[in-house]
Amino acid sequence: MQITVQPNTAALDFPVVKGWTNQLLEANKHPVIWISNSIDHMDPAYLRRFAYVLEFNTPPRAQRLAMARQHLGDLGASQSLLDRLSQNASLTPAMLASAAKFTALVQHSQLDSLTDDVVQHHITKQCQTTGLGSLGAVPEMATRFDTRYLSVKGRVSAEQIVTSLARTLRGSAVFAGPPGTGKTQLAAHIAERANLELLYRTAADINNMWFGQSERNVAKLFEGCDISRQMIFLDEADTLLMARSNAGNRPERAVTAEFLRRLEAFKGICICATNHSSTFDPALMRRFVFRLDFEPLNFVQRTQMFAELALESSADEWPANIAAPDLLPAVRQTLERMDRLTPGDFANVKKRFVALDRPASPEDWLNELQEELNAKGERARSAIGFVH
Repeated sequence: MQITVQPNTAALDFPVVKGWTNQLLEANKHPVIWISNSIDHMDPAYLRRFAYVLEFNTPPRAQRLAMARQHLGDLGASQSLLDRLSQNASLTPAMLASAAKFTALVQHSQLDSLTDDVVQHHITKQCQTTGLGSLGAVPEMATRFDTRYLSVKGRVSAEQIVTSLARTLRGSAVFAGPPGTGKTQLAAHIAERANLELLYRTAADINNMWFGQSERNVAKLFEGCDISRQMIFLDEADTLLMARSNAGNRPERAVTAEFLRRLEAFKGICICATNHSSTFDPALMRRFVFRLDFEPLNFVQRTQMFAELALESSADEWPANIAAPDLLPAVRQTLERMDRLTPGDFANVKKRFVALDRPASPEDWLNELQEELNAKGERARSAIGFVH
């Protein structure tokens, strides 16, 4: 006979219940299977009495993609949505099944054209309700990723770091620089080149209101990473790993210290990205094998990216250090003054034109790029104007 039990770990803390449970585990003559969503609060005296412990690990991304396709593919979910869903290690088959059931009900109301929106809305609400947060994943790219559009300072280039990490499958790096300079997309590119799944995490995935739980989440992040098929990427890391001398309380210092210990012993790939490297703990900063400082695009990169997106020219035609030759002199002069543009600015402008569903002239591109600079509180070095 097989009995399945799901223990109430809170009730097991009473002394009388503890004694009964220990006796049950040791003297029971029937096979018993205990099922628990978490064993963090179970007494070690219980755990050591089990004849066998089986942990159900997170399925690899390929398997999660297959599950998403199985539940939602026939309902018309797009491949891009299925790819985004597969990036979330928190999604379970039950959540996908629930989303499929809800989507089918909506489609019965003749709203089938909104399949992606319906699925996204339902799963987002499920994650929020169950305390899993949002569907954390690398943002979709609006432009083609190319390391030639990364402006970085450092003793090694971005391409050298990509090659090294993809070859050895081991190492750590910190990417520092303003938003939109390509830090997150470079991490995703490294994962793709190394054929690894990117474990995308932010401070929201680590911080916890309970005493000591944040440090435990750091430990789980490293311990739960299968280095043969996964790599860690911590985005906006400065919000979590601040210098201990500036930390306001003990938990903040403890999280940084725990991360430092785990990083030093980690044998896989771990990358952190930050917009404010000056707030990083100095002891942690020096433990990264690679350190890259990202900057806005230089003049050559700006002209080449503009020609590729606004004129639909092929970037492969130009040497990496030569400005795009297809630009009018007035365009080149305007781009030369826009010395704070980033790949993210170009991506935002392209998203805007796609959303408006209208063609864009070179003049439209220059005007919208200036709007991106204005939104960041920056202006070109002198007044700009498109000259015909």
